Amino acid sequence: MHSNLFFIVGVGRSGTTLIRLMLNSHPDVAIPYETHFITNYIREMDKYGPLTVSANLDRLIADLLKEDLLSKWDKVPTAQEVKQKLGSNSTLSDVIDAIYSCYAQAHGKKFWGDKSDYLDRMHDINSLFPNTKFIHIIRDGRDVAQSVLKMDWGPGDIIEAAEWWRDHVRLGRCMGKMLPPDRYMEIRYEDLVLDTENNLRRICDFLGLPYAVEMLNYYKNSESLIPAERSSQHYNADAPPMASRTYAWKTSMDKSSVAVFDKYAKTQLQAFGYEANTVQVSKWKLRLATLKVLLKRMF
Repeated sequence: MHSNLFFIVGVGRSGTTLIRLMLNSHPDVAIPYETHFITNYIREMDKYGPLTVSANLDRLIADLLKEDLLSKWDKVPTAQEVKQKLGSNSTLSDVIDAIYSCYAQAHGKKFWGDKSDYLDRMHDINSLFPNTKFIHIIRDGRDVAQSVLKMDWGPGDIIEAAEWWRDHVRLGRCMGKMLPPDRYMEIRYEDLVLDTENNLRRICDFLGLPYAVEMLNYYKNSESLIPAERSSQHYNADAPPMASRTYAWKTSMDKSSVAVFDKYAKTQLQAFGYEANTVQVSKWKLRLATLKVLLKRMF
């Protein structure tokens, strides 16, 4: 058990859904809608007691299957289906593996993956699944900022967005450096969009999978894989990747916002191969733009 598992991680609005849909189109891989709750159960296991007691195991399975985000999967396994995959000495990781394996089996797939916001909890995932692999997708932070600031969740201004992106991508890389090189991979969103096939081949090599051309047509079946109530957050999922989605900040972001973002995230932009300090604004304009953001937080 627990073999050939992988987790897609990344800052929100970085392309995690794109890579999920692409890999889910592989004939051997199933990746359900995001869950976000797996690591919560690590800290809650004491309340269940020994899973060798059938009633405790049943309660854990029931609670997992009642999770709101899991209920949004296009195919939700039954408790009986999950339990049939478990042995007499099951652990939390066994139960989670069984739930995802049921999902994969329902789609005629061999392996499963996950796409959730575990970038800051990779160590917890690693403790549950010590052999799992991580694919960390990174996108230019200024495009991430422009996208996330339109959402009703996440950072509320350009400074917070810069710090959020900066701290999380740095954390992901730091965690990745603690893993063997064959278990952590970084891929840039821009590279995936602009050279899709070659980068999908890289990902397949990393996962030990044969390349499958079906992944290029991921968008044709995307509608069934995204809950209707979440479709507004994934508005580009039904079309192939477009070059115009890369580095859009260069033409759509005002100079002051670019300068403020660079001020707070320059080092990490450069660390991941993105140009920084691309606009020239005077020191007083930069200070004024920063002050406006900070003052707005107060009112």
